[in-house]
Order: sequence, then structure tokens, then C-alpha cells
Amino acid sequence: MTRQKPRTQPDKRPGTFTRSRYEEPSIGAGSADDSIGSDIAGQGRSQWIGPFVFFFLPLLLCECDQVVSLGRSAERDLPDAAPGDLVGDLRGRTGPRQVLAFAPATPYPAGPDPAALAVGDLDRDGLPDVMVTGPGTTEIRVLRGTRGGILGPAMAYSAGQKPVALALGDFNRDGRLDLAVAVQKNGTVSVLLGAGDGSFGPPVSQAAGSGPTALFAADLDGDGRLDLAVADGTGSRVVVLLDGAGGTLSAGSVIPAYYPVPTPLLAIAAGDVAGTGGQDLLGASAGTYSLLAAKGAGRFGPAQAQWAADGVTGMVLVDLNHDGHPDLVLCSGTGSAVIVLINIDGHLQDGKLALRVAAGLNPQGVAVADFNADGHPDIAVANTDDTVSVLLGRGDGSFDLPRGFPAGVHPSAIAAADLDGDGLPDLVLADRASGTIGVLRNTSQ
Repeated sequence: MTRQKPRTQPDKRPGTFTRSRYEEPSIGAGSADDSIGSDIAGQGRSQWIGPFVFFFLPLLLCECDQVVSLGRSAERDLPDAAPGDLVGDLRGRTGPRQVLAFAPATPYPAGPDPAALAVGDLDRDGLPDVMVTGPGTTEIRVLRGTRGGILGPAMAYSAGQKPVALALGDFNRDGRLDLAVAVQKNGTVSVLLGAGDGSFGPPVSQAAGSGPTALFAADLDGDGRLDLAVADGTGSRVVVLLDGAGGTLSAGSVIPAYYPVPTPLLAIAAGDVAGTGGQDLLGASAGTYSLLAAKGAGRFGPAQAQWAADGVTGMVLVDLNHDGHPDLVLCSGTGSAVIVLINIDGHLQDGKLALRVAAGLNPQGVAVADFNADGHPDIAVANTDDTVSVLLGRGDGSFDLPRGFPAGVHPSAIAAADLDGDGLPDLVLADRASGTIGVLRNTSQ
């Protein structure tokens, strides 16, 4: 018998709704009939409630008046809420905000076909810079951050034919951020070494399958050097590039290791899902995700496929409930939904029982950050109906209902970073239709 902790908040059993802590008057909030999906009846499937409507004003404020709770094991105590590692910048946090708000998107010219994003401090001035590329170009564009969160003009660097994904990391361990680019047409990954001033050296190419669609940088073998995991969409496999002594990855001399998966992958991530101390790999396809368990020394077991959602277009691994286990966040383009699979003692929740929350139309990317500075991860997705949907997390595996904000023209990718240094993560969007980067400043109060 597991001893239950005393509850200090309203009871949030699986499939229940409770009042939120936010009580300010609503301006631009969703209607009272917001749609939400959860296993309300405990029958192992989602039930959908009501329409999902947003109203937009020049500056949207959000009253978060309801919450949806994720299903949990009845025998598992919920951990005490405490700040954890988030995807997003929490520096300078000055206390929780009661009203979520974002200013209208500011567009910045970014060249043709901006489809993939990366954000990081390339020139070490304490201000995030933005990198963007897309399959309709042969370049990477860099927009350097300046004071006040304003982005500078785009600077172009050669990337190869049909670049589709970016990953930042210090691959040669010189203290400067470098950039890895998945180049789909010739089946390679190129590494561009950073100079530390916002510029890059020439690309060095490395074989990485027949048609890479996504990549992720992490220390996969525990040797202190960053490696790359590549989703080979054409070959239906994961390609692992382990950096060796002397910087073999940045020199383009790595021998790839291939791991087959059941279906072509669209996204990839790494994290200690099983709680063994290794970096497991997760790849997402149109309807499933595949888990490749770490076996040590950069080796992985066979792919274990699980159904998750139709039309997965984005994926993030992050600890949503502060229990030390990374949970899985997906966005479904064809399902127009956010899907959350909680990690319970090293095992991801069954996809058939996962939380499904209605988002905007055909979401194309997902970002996680603490948007209201309460110490808990929140979720944002970019929708092709020109909106962003934000779900505020409560730190115990539950979320407020999503709220929508105007987001430029058909955003195709999203990232979160504190561009203006006020301690609140802002949103960065790639708008393919307009050829711009859109920045939504976080003005929460």
C-alpha cells in the first residue's frame, strides 16, 4: 500500500477539470465551450467536448479559468512541485505572472522558404540569435539578436541542396556554438564551426543516410562530446554519428551506425526515458513513435514502436511534472491537437490513453518553456491558421486550456527564447508563406 501525500490543491483525478488559480478578467480568451480531449469516462479513449473558438485583439490577454488533468496511476504519489529543467530560458525570472499576453508578431525578412529554426547565443553577447533554413534554399540565414529583442538583418551561409533541419552545439569543444544541418538531397549532415562572433566557417559534410528529415545533438555515448542522432526519413532508420577523439564529427570522418525503424521518421529527440542514466532515442513518424533504448557506449537496442497520433509534426522530451523523468509532447498536424504522454517510472504512457488537447489548425511545431514564470513548463504550438496555441502547465501533469494568439502568416516552425532579456521567454516563428521570422514578445503581467 502506497502512502498518499496530503492534498493541498483541488482533487485532479484523471479526466477531471478544476478551477485554475488565474482569476483576472478575460480579454481575448477562448469561449466557455473550449474543446478539450481526455479520457473522461475512463474507457481508454478521448471524448471531445464542444467547439473551440478564439477571439483576437491587438494585444491578447489570457484568463486561464479551467485545467485538464493528465491520467496518472492511482498508486503513484504526485511529486511536490519544484522547478526543473525546461526547454527555454528562465534567467532573470521576477515572479509568476497572472495574465498571459503576447504582443503582435514583428516580422523580420529571412529569405526564401524559412522552415526550420534554431536559437542560441552565437556571438556570446548574452542575446539569443536566430538561425533559419528550408528545403527551398541552399543557405542558412543568421539574424543576430540586439538590445530590446530586435533582430538584425539576415546574413547567409552556404548549406548545400535542400537543408531541412538544424541543431546547435559546441561540437569541437572550443566554447563557441557550432551548427549542424541536415541536407536532404545528398543524404548528409554538414557541420559549420562557429567563430564566436555570429559567423560560421565552411560546411563539412558527413554521410547520414539517404534522406535526413531531422536531427538532434546530445552526448549519446557519455564521453563528454556531442554526437548527432539523425532521422533518415527516406531510409526508415535512425542514423547515429558518434564524435570521436580529435573531433571526427566536425571533420566529417564518422562511420555512421544505422538502426531500422518501422516507418519513415519526421522528428527525433534524445533523453533518459528509462531512467538508466543513458540517452535513449525517440523518433516520431506519421502515426507512431519509436523508442530505441540506450545500451551503453553509444549503442542502441531495436526500435520499439507505439501508436501515438496521426500526422506528428513536432516532438519535445521534457519533464512536465518534476518527477525526474522526461515526458513526451507531440503535435499532430492532421489531428490539430497537442498530445502528451506522461513518463511513469521510466515508461511512457500508452498512446491510446494520452491526453489530447485541441489546438489550432494543422500545428507544425512545438516548443516548451516557462511562459508565465511560475517554474513549470508550458507548451506552445504553431498553427497554419496564423495562430499560436499556448497551454500553461501546472507542474503536476495538468494544463490550463489552450489560448490562441495571432502569429503571422502560416507559421511552419516555432522556438522559445528570452530575446529581450526581461526574464520571460518570447516566441520565434518561421513563416514560410511570407519569407519572414516572426517574433512575439512575451508581455505577460
